[in-house]
Amino acid sequence: MSVRAGKAAGKKRKLQGGRRHVGWDDELWERRYTELKEYRDEHGHVRVPVDWRGNVQLGRWLAYQRQQGRRGLIEPDRGKRLLKLGVEWEIISEPHVEEHDLYMEKMLARLAAYRERHGHTRVRREEDRALHYWIGRQRIYRNAGKLRKYRRELLDAAGFPWEAVDRSWEAHFVELAEFKERLGHTRVPRQWAENEKLGRWVEHQRLRGRRREISADQRRRLRTLGFQFRLGETRVEEHDRKLDEMLARLRAYKRRYGHAGVLRSRDFQLWQWIGSQRRYRASDVLRDYRRKRMDAAGFPWKPVAWHWEEQFARLRKFKARFGHTRVPSKSKADPKLGSWVSYQRGLNRAGTISAEHRRRLDEIGFQWTV
Repeated sequence: MSVRAGKAAGKKRKLQGGRRHVGWDDELWERRYTELKEYRDEHGHVRVPVDWRGNVQLGRWLAYQRQQGRRGLIEPDRGKRLLKLGVEWEIISEPHVEEHDLYMEKMLARLAAYRERHGHTRVRREEDRALHYWIGRQRIYRNAGKLRKYRRELLDAAGFPWEAVDRSWEAHFVELAEFKERLGHTRVPRQWAENEKLGRWVEHQRLRGRRREISADQRRRLRTLGFQFRLGETRVEEHDRKLDEMLARLRAYKRRYGHAGVLRSRDFQLWQWIGSQRRYRASDVLRDYRRKRMDAAGFPWKPVAWHWEEQFARLRKFKARFGHTRVPSKSKADPKLGSWVSYQRGLNRAGTISAEHRRRLDEIGFQWTV
């Protein structure tokens, strides 16, 4: 006889021998099963403690059924009926289960009291260390698939905060609430000198709201402060006036330097504003009529090679004055322009000049050979 066949025969003998035990007696088994159903109907679960005073025999019988189930010695039909009732073969000792359940009831009551006092369940460690850590453990158990179904249902019914708190968001929300209490509204300027980070955060919340990326809870809480995800007409007019002002500054800059490659060192506000408009367009939140006005003004949507542009503008002025583009490489009047012109010819000979730069130089009659 093979080893496998021997094990199967031994298992069969054990199963048959088990009939002599009280736990396997048909009549007694059915009676205990009925008692277990009654226990479940009364308590909502089938975790009968092994030494339960209400029915010690039931607790011991159930422990025996679990043992047989773990060993694979329980009859298939009985095993299915017990599993359907909610019995688990692998379970920690029943006193520990009871302790855990009692502790859960205690912490849920503590969480409910915290919600009643603060209006939310975002428990901070410094406020209630034990409750804070207990909440974190429940999240870990659930994510690892180790949280029992009946416990998860209890937590869901109690409004348990499954999502972890975004500390940065919460800190800015508190700042916004303080701003509202102090100034009576939530329209924080993006470049508010007192707290620039708050201004940028407020603008980002509007963007998240339009993209539907903000959570329902965060949206609800912002609305309780009177937060406007879409600015009213008064704010729109302010933005339009700002647009007029900055486009006028951009035109003046182009007249002075011959290009729109604004340098931070020359006009910090204009440089910063240009960067913001590029981000708005990339995020698809720039209104069409504003984009069209910016296009008409020659807005630099892409970064400008400002050094090349400035030298090109100086070359155009040179041509307007002298009627040609043959700037001496060692010109005393403008040595930098002379060097730049020679460099463009060198790039052309090497075949590394960009097609766009060559086209623009050709348009003003640039002489590639002298």
